[in-house]
Amino acid sequence: MGERGQLQIGKVYLYTHWEGDKLKETLKTALSRKERWDDEEYLARIIFCEMVKGSQDETTGYGIGTQQHNDLNYPLLVIDVKNQKVWEKETDYSYEPVLLEQTSFEEFIKCD
Repeated sequence: MGERGQLQIGKVYLYTHWEGDKLKETLKTALSRKERWDDEEYLARIIFCEMVKGSQDETTGYGIGTQQHNDLNYPLLVIDVKNQKVWEKETDYSYEPVLLEQTSFEEFIKCD
Protein backbone atom coordinates (compact mmCIF):
# COMPACT_ATOMS: atom_id res chain seq x y z
CA MET A 1 0.00 0.00 0.00
CA GLY A 2 1.28 3.47 0.81
CA GLU A 3 0.60 7.04 -0.23
CA ARG A 4 2.78 7.02 -3.33
CA GLY A 5 3.54 10.36 -4.96
CA GLN A 6 6.12 11.59 -7.39
CA LEU A 7 7.33 14.76 -8.99
CA GLN A 8 9.43 15.32 -12.07
CA ILE A 9 12.06 17.99 -12.55
CA GLY A 10 13.89 17.69 -15.85
CA LYS A 11 14.67 14.01 -16.43
CA VAL A 12 14.69 13.22 -12.71
CA TYR A 13 11.78 11.84 -10.69
CA LEU A 14 11.59 12.30 -6.93
CA TYR A 15 9.46 9.70 -5.16
CA THR A 16 7.75 9.37 -1.81
CA HIS A 17 6.14 6.14 -0.72
CA TRP A 18 4.29 7.40 2.33
CA GLU A 19 3.72 11.14 1.88
CA GLY A 20 2.15 11.58 -1.54
CA ASP A 21 -0.76 13.31 0.13
CA LYS A 22 1.66 16.00 1.38
CA LEU A 23 3.76 16.36 -1.77
CA LYS A 24 2.05 19.51 -3.09
CA GLU A 25 2.51 21.21 0.28
CA THR A 26 6.14 20.05 0.43
CA LEU A 27 6.76 21.47 -3.05
CA LYS A 28 5.08 24.72 -2.04
CA THR A 29 7.38 24.98 0.99
CA ALA A 30 10.48 24.36 -1.13
CA LEU A 31 9.45 26.88 -3.80
CA SER A 32 8.50 29.44 -1.13
CA ARG A 33 12.19 29.89 -0.41
CA LYS A 34 12.36 31.62 -3.84
CA GLU A 35 15.88 30.37 -4.34
CA ARG A 36 17.42 28.71 -7.43
CA TRP A 37 14.17 28.86 -9.42
CA ASP A 38 16.27 29.11 -12.58
CA ASP A 39 18.68 26.26 -11.76
CA GLU A 40 17.18 22.80 -12.28
CA GLU A 41 19.90 20.87 -10.44
CA TYR A 42 19.92 23.03 -7.33
CA LEU A 43 16.14 23.33 -7.26
CA ALA A 44 15.83 19.53 -7.45
CA ARG A 45 18.09 19.25 -4.41
CA ILE A 46 16.13 21.89 -2.50
CA ILE A 47 12.88 20.05 -3.21
CA PHE A 48 14.27 16.63 -2.31
CA CYS A 49 15.79 17.93 0.93
CA GLU A 50 12.38 19.31 1.87
CA MET A 51 10.81 15.94 1.03
CA VAL A 52 13.17 13.94 3.25
CA LYS A 53 13.44 16.45 6.09
CA GLY A 54 13.58 14.48 9.35
CA SER A 55 14.08 11.18 7.51
CA GLN A 56 17.56 11.69 6.06
CA ASP A 57 18.96 8.54 7.68
CA GLU A 58 16.10 6.25 6.62
CA THR A 59 16.74 3.72 3.84
CA THR A 60 13.13 3.47 2.66
CA GLY A 61 10.31 5.87 1.90
CA TYR A 62 11.97 8.12 -0.69
CA GLY A 63 13.82 7.69 -3.95
CA ILE A 64 15.40 9.40 -6.92
CA GLY A 65 14.94 7.85 -10.34
CA THR A 66 14.67 8.32 -14.08
CA GLN A 67 11.22 6.83 -14.64
CA GLN A 68 7.70 7.54 -13.58
CA HIS A 69 6.04 4.99 -11.32
CA ASN A 70 2.88 3.44 -12.71
CA ASP A 71 1.17 2.99 -9.35
CA LEU A 72 0.93 6.52 -7.97
CA ASN A 73 -1.91 7.47 -5.66
CA TYR A 74 -1.72 11.15 -6.64
CA PRO A 75 -1.18 13.12 -9.86
CA LEU A 76 2.39 13.58 -11.03
CA LEU A 77 3.75 17.04 -10.27
CA VAL A 78 6.00 18.37 -13.05
CA ILE A 79 8.33 21.28 -12.33
CA ASP A 80 9.14 23.22 -15.50
CA VAL A 81 12.17 25.32 -14.53
CA LYS A 82 12.58 27.01 -17.91
CA ASN A 83 9.04 28.43 -17.86
CA GLN A 84 8.80 28.50 -14.03
CA LYS A 85 5.57 26.52 -13.98
CA VAL A 86 4.18 23.59 -12.04
CA TRP A 87 2.05 21.12 -13.95
CA GLU A 88 -0.22 18.62 -12.33
CA LYS A 89 -0.76 15.56 -14.52
CA GLU A 90 -3.02 12.59 -14.12
CA THR A 91 -1.56 9.50 -15.74
CA ASP A 92 -2.96 6.18 -16.76
CA TYR A 93 -0.91 3.02 -16.81
CA SER A 94 0.21 3.65 -20.39
CA TYR A 95 2.00 6.78 -19.13
CA GLU A 96 -0.09 9.10 -21.29
CA PRO A 97 -0.31 12.31 -19.26
CA VAL A 98 -3.49 14.32 -18.94
CA LEU A 99 -2.85 17.91 -17.92
CA LEU A 100 -5.00 18.75 -14.90
CA GLU A 101 -3.60 22.12 -13.95
CA GLN A 102 -0.71 24.39 -14.81
CA THR A 103 0.38 27.39 -12.76
CA SER A 104 3.38 29.65 -12.31
CA PHE A 105 5.73 29.17 -9.36
CA GLU A 106 4.43 32.45 -7.88
CA GLU A 107 0.79 31.39 -8.19
CA PHE A 108 1.54 27.89 -6.88
CA ILE A 109 3.11 29.08 -3.63
CA LYS A 110 0.17 31.44 -2.98
CA CYS A 111 -2.62 28.88 -3.50
CA ASP A 112 -4.20 26.96 -0.65
